[in-house]
Amino acid sequence: MTSYLSCILKIRVKHEASYICRTLEMKLSILFVAFLTTVKADLACPDGFWDDSCSSQCGNCTESKCDKRTGNCNRCMYGWALPKCTHCVIEKWGESCNNRCGHCVDTSCNRMTGHCTCLPGWAPIRCSVCADRLWGASCNKTCGHCKESCSDYNGWCKFCQDGFWGQSCTKKCGKCKGPKCHFHTGNCTCKSGWAPPKCTESILNTPTTTPTTTPESILKTPTTTPTTTPACADGFWGQSCSKTCGDCKGSKCDKDTGRSDTVECVLN
Repeated sequence: MTSYLSCILKIRVKHEASYICRTLEMKLSILFVAFLTTVKADLACPDGFWDDSCSSQCGNCTESKCDKRTGNCNRCMYGWALPKCTHCVIEKWGESCNNRCGHCVDTSCNRMTGHCTCLPGWAPIRCSVCADRLWGASCNKTCGHCKESCSDYNGWCKFCQDGFWGQSCTKKCGKCKGPKCHFHTGNCTCKSGWAPPKCTESILNTPTTTPTTTPESILKTPTTTPTTTPACADGFWGQSCSKTCGDCKGSKCDKDTGRSDTVECVLN
């Protein structure tokens, strides 16, 4: 009996040992194959390529290098998204990912075409300009009476609709003979009864200059002739020449005051 049990034990131990050895051998084989694959990829692929056959080209990595096994980059060039740098980041589009998406509802657009659904006020299909008849930084201002749409930046028009003038075509023409007035000034040829240059005021309401006239009472007021002292004979003075000059040189004195021009006379 003892010999039988000893024999069975030896067989079992031998079987388990064989199983353990086979398991270890399999695991080592797998690790060795993986190691050889890694070494082969790292040694065989030149910069800019990856995968087992080195036939896949790296994306837009900053150093033109990527992982030889996965193709992932450490960093991408501007506009490209990790991990492989083969697609544009959000808000960018185009072959070089250098175009910015417009004012889209979800801030992203088609990576190839730039098309998207626009926010209110923006024109499809790329939502980068204002919709017709709108302007401003948010495309929320209305253009004036332009013949075509106005500038997105300042709202100015190239041409006005008939009857309007000004850079934004918001000013209305006056009573012009034709349907138009000057684009910059608003001047025009006026209809009858309206005053130039803009024809916005009626001639009846235009103030006129009234000539000044001298009142009739002033014209009829008699004028007075100033009285003058008569010329007195030498030796006399005064209004009636009844006063005689004093002891003046030459017996002459001032006809109005009785004084001499040179010597003070003794008045009588």
